[in-house]
Amino acid sequence: MRLLCFAFILRRLDGINCRWMGLVFLKVSVEFIRCFLRIEIVARTLRKLLVSSWRALLRRGYSTSLSRNKTIEFLNLTFGTSARSLSFWRDLAALASSKFRGYNETGLDAQKSVSKFALLVRLTSLLGISLKSDKLESLCQSPELFSRDNPFLDEDLLRFDKTFIIMC
Repeated sequence: MRLLCFAFILRRLDGINCRWMGLVFLKVSVEFIRCFLRIEIVARTLRKLLVSSWRALLRRGYSTSLSRNKTIEFLNLTFGTSARSLSFWRDLAALASSKFRGYNETGLDAQKSVSKFALLVRLTSLLGISLKSDKLESLCQSPELFSRDNPFLDEDLLRFDKTFIIMC
């Protein structure tokens, strides 16, 4: 039954408008569904931040390699444990709350309540980037790897498509 719910939710999340997803999150009491909505809300907010950063770099004429470095830095900020990362999550939660009506979790609550691996998988899908399969496998099997200040290295990013950045 859970697998069926999971498949249904994943198919339907793309169709929910951002303005209403927070209200759906607020009204739903089933924690399983709230978990998926929380991941989607955070992933969409992260996508908006990173794509804005990519566009700004491209407008200023910077190379794709700088955008690639910015992406690794962003992933470390999002999934790492540094003091800067904690501050980032507070700002992220405020942005998500303003974008998704009804979503009102604080940065620390959002960071602790989101499965980092599930968020990583959804975010890479939204961004059109790929990480090395051995990195994904190690993060899946050992979630404590997310407990580092910088869990990602440049070589972990397998595919980074400049065309995707322009189209976003």
